Amino acid sequence: MGAKSSSVRRNPSPRSRGGISQCNVPVNSIDDDGSKFSKEISFVYWRPDNGHVGSTAVFEVNLFCKNKEPYTMTPMDMFRCEVASAQTSIPVVTEPRRENMAGCKKTTVSFNPTVAGEYCITVAMNGHNVGGEVYRRIYKPGPLDPLKTIGGQNEIFITKVDECQTIMMIPRDRFGNVIQLINNSITVEIKRKTNKEMCIFESNINSNFDSCEICWKLHEGGHFFGSILYNSSVLLKQFEVICLNDHAAIEVDRNVCSMTASYSAQLLSPKSKTVIITLTPRVSH
Repeated sequence: MGAKSSSVRRNPSPRSRGGISQCNVPVNSIDDDGSKFSKEISFVYWRPDNGHVGSTAVFEVNLFCKNKEPYTMTPMDMFRCEVASAQTSIPVVTEPRRENMAGCKKTTVSFNPTVAGEYCITVAMNGHNVGGEVYRRIYKPGPLDPLKTIGGQNEIFITKVDECQTIMMIPRDRFGNVIQLINNSITVEIKRKTNKEMCIFESNINSNFDSCEICWKLHEGGHFFGSILYNSSVLLKQFEVICLNDHAAIEVDRNVCSMTASYSAQLLSPKSKTVIITLTPRVSH
């Protein structure tokens, strides 16, 4: 995940270690008389975002004194911000990215969440949490990505009239987060290969938190191509269907069962010897 930070004063970028930016600034405690930095009055303002992964989240840290005047950081102050996914506990961003934030009265931090779920944001000044708390934000999965969706790809179905078939899918966004689809937004289309006309069929769709099950059956025989749409966009590209009526099913069963295949094999028990294996296929019903 990428991140950037800006403030009212720009300073040189620090060294980067292990993918986490870190600034070595001496720690200075709050003045003994308590008249300067106030963690209670200082606050974090979140800029509006869409609440989904893949979008940039931005917040401003505003520093104040106890007398409600803006607090200006000194070279002895230590400001630190950490953003981590609660699901992975992996830091998303650690700020500041400058050697010295002296002279800053506020700073802006941004990060790009890619893992759906809760994020914990800690903003500290001299070891004290700004606003006196750890902030939490929840980000939902992004838009559906058919290329990341698992299951149902390149399917070829050989079925019979009024025989139920099932397609199982795990819908995901471009980051691999699982998405729960809305049932009435899913459409099944099955058309004849020859004239592209819609055939007679029925379908039942059941979508839960981590998967989507689509059951369907044709009421007429023939050669068809089908697809599954979500909000009018292609979710599952073209799959092929060969549907047999009763007469065709009997003929296929007879033709398949008349075929045999033989091969030699080594029988190891009770003693090694060569045998001939003959297979006769059957059509499952």
